[in-house]
Amino acid sequence: MIADESLPDERKEYIKAKLKSAGKVIAADLCQELAVSIHTIRRDLAELAEGGLCKRVYGGALSLVTHTQMFTERTTLATDRKRALAIASQALVQKGQCLFIDAGSTNLAIANELCPELELTVVTNSPLIAAALMERRNFKVINLGGVINKDVGGVVGVSALTQIKDFTFDLVFLGACAIDPGQGLTAVDFEDATFKRLVSSRASQVAVALLSEKINSVAPFKVSEIEQVDVLILEKNAPSSSIADFSKRCSLLFG
Repeated sequence: MIADESLPDERKEYIKAKLKSAGKVIAADLCQELAVSIHTIRRDLAELAEGGLCKRVYGGALSLVTHTQMFTERTTLATDRKRALAIASQALVQKGQCLFIDAGSTNLAIANELCPELELTVVTNSPLIAAALMERRNFKVINLGGVINKDVGGVVGVSALTQIKDFTFDLVFLGACAIDPGQGLTAVDFEDATFKRLVSSRASQVAVALLSEKINSVAPFKVSEIEQVDVLILEKNAPSSSIADFSKRCSLLFG
């Protein structure tokens, strides 16, 4: 416990560590843990937010996601966990559907798990996802064209926006940078967030699969409220409080 009001740097390091481990902090809890006033905690959170280290929300703060690794780097991380989510996601896929699979390393895992015996039309903005499905004889694979955003791992600009208006989808697997029950689904890249919103509007069903570390965090650009996501596919170790909040807003699957 840090109980000295004169040690702001130590308090902030403690708060940053809590944000990193839990994704969010509650101001009232910090008051008790650090034995300082709510005034002091609010000031600390405001300074951390000004430094781009968190986002202030009612009653506390959320971890702020401002960058991600390049897509090709992310494909090598947490592969077993992503495959477990991908396997769970297959319960949503049915023969004859037109799917959209958004760029993302977890969505690449979902593409790899699709049953090759199903007759599917799969549209994607990711060249790696399209390449992974090229040998599936029963699949019609459509890769959107345009300039590839290397961080996103796919095309998300004006060309992709124009093309996506020609489609309607039975099911969309949307990528996620960050998610929170109150803040909704958010993205690091402005064009990516715009593209995701349009894709979602063309879908009968929207599903999002994500690792637990993306929960209780927020990125700069809003994609949608949780209520606009039909199914969340979560890890079994997802925070129980968040599971309870999510379950009030959409259906859940666990992988």
